[in-house]
Amino acid sequence: MNSFTRIIKSGFVSFYRNGWLSVAATGIVTFALVLVSTFVLLLLLGSSVIKNIQQKIDVEVFFKDDAKVADIITIKDQLAQNSNAASVRYISKKEALEIYKGQNDRNQKLLNQISEEANPLPASVQVKAKNPDKLDAFNQTLESDFAKPMIESRSDKENRDIIQRLQRIVSFIRSLGIFISLVVLTFAILVVFNTIRITIFSRREEIEIMRLVGASNWYIRGPFVVEGVFYGVIATAIAMLIVYLVVLAFGPALSGYLRDINEDVPSYFRANLGIILVVQLITGIGVGVISSMIAIRRHLKA
Repeated sequence: MNSFTRIIKSGFVSFYRNGWLSVAATGIVTFALVLVSTFVLLLLLGSSVIKNIQQKIDVEVFFKDDAKVADIITIKDQLAQNSNAASVRYISKKEALEIYKGQNDRNQKLLNQISEEANPLPASVQVKAKNPDKLDAFNQTLESDFAKPMIESRSDKENRDIIQRLQRIVSFIRSLGIFISLVVLTFAILVVFNTIRITIFSRREEIEIMRLVGASNWYIRGPFVVEGVFYGVIATAIAMLIVYLVVLAFGPALSGYLRDINEDVPSYFRANLGIILVVQLITGIGVGVISSMIAIRRHLKA
């Protein structure tokens, strides 16, 4: 048996012999990884939601009832000449009513509240942009002295307010996630550190004998690093299983809530499984190795 295999086997034996201490250490690392994974998934999902909303943003301009059709058509033609306009469509009050009826054909109560004679729906111009990030390109036309007095409201401003609020929420989640994750990861490092410290203390006579027979520092210290890696790897496997089961359980409900932007949470999780797994594995092994190295430096002097 070569020294590398011996080190791995010794690390596993230490992990196994610690019993409930190993269970407790693995549990706290698992809890930390679940938290980190949750925040990573929320950040990825939030960024995806923002991107989807941005892609769906168009400019829909609603006109006052006293605006003349000829003037609205003039504005439509001016917008169509903009280099960022993919398509421009004029929707009359009558057409807006037909669209409303089609969207609410199963709700007779809503249909009874509106008719051609009492039609509160405004005429509008709908602009599909080639680049959603450059909607300001239409401002020259829409905020001109000719157009501005006729305009009741614009949908793109409301959508951009929504995006800004979502960006603030994502930023808050990022800051909160970093803070909570650092606190829990610090606690996890302390727990693993104390577990490995106890292992070192319980094997102090064996360690002394290995030194007397000329064992290298790596041969003596390696098993404790391997033990730390075991905590990280096992915690990663358990954390991934927990996160996966939670996403399967609650993902469809969240997908239903986000159905307007076509966000399938379980599918999104599976698509980003590799990223989440890598983050978990690096974090888990990092906690184990850092804890091991601190314990070795403090309690296993060369």
